[in-house]
Amino acid sequence: MSEKPKKAETVGEIISRQHPSVMSEYQISQLKEIGKRHAEAAEHIRRVAQPVIERIAQVQEQFQMLKPKNYVMKYYRPVEYDILDELRELNKNTKKPTHPQQEDTVIIYNTKDGSLDRNMGGKYFSYDLSENGKRKKLLDILLEQDRYIKTEQLRTLLGCPTNQAVAKIVQTFNDYASNSLRLKKVKVIDGKKGSGYRINPNIHIEKD
Repeated sequence: MSEKPKKAETVGEIISRQHPSVMSEYQISQLKEIGKRHAEAAEHIRRVAQPVIERIAQVQEQFQMLKPKNYVMKYYRPVEYDILDELRELNKNTKKPTHPQQEDTVIIYNTKDGSLDRNMGGKYFSYDLSENGKRKKLLDILLEQDRYIKTEQLRTLLGCPTNQAVAKIVQTFNDYASNSLRLKKVKVIDGKKGSGYRINPNIHIEKD
C-alpha cells in the first residue's frame, strides 16, 4: 500500500515542535499585551466616569440635606419687599396728624359755659354759644358724628323749616367763630354740596 502523503506543517507548528520554549514566551508576551490593553482601557473608563460619579455623589448629598427632619431651608425675603416697607413707613410719617399740634388750630369747647375758647400767644379769645341754642346744638351734633351729615337730617334735628334755614345757621356760626376766635376767615363748619356739613378737619376741637 502506498503511504498517505504527510500534511504540510505551518510555521507555527514547526516552531512549536522544534522550539517549544519560544512558543511559550510568545504566548506570554501576547497575554501581557492583552493585560496591558485591558489596564489602559480600565484607566480610560475610570478617568471618564470619575467626574460623573463625583457629581452623582454631590446630588445625593444635596437630597439628603433636603430631608425635612434634618434640614430647614432659610427664607430670604426679596429686597423689593423691604423697599416697599420703607416707602410705606415714609408715607405714614409724612401723613398729616389727626389732631393738629399747632396752638393756633386748637379750640377748647367749654361744655359747661357753652363757649369756644382759643389761646393764641398767651391771649385768650372766646365765642359764646349759650345765647343761641340752635348753633350750640349744631356744633354738638357735628362733633358727635364726626362726618358729613345731610342737610335734610340737620333740618329735622334742629327743627328748621327749610334747608336754607340750616345754611343760614351754619353761615352765622362760621362768621361769629372766625371773628371771635381770630381764625382769619377759616370756617369751623365745612359744607359740601350733596354731602351736607361737618367740622373742618383742619381744626381740632377739644371738649373740656
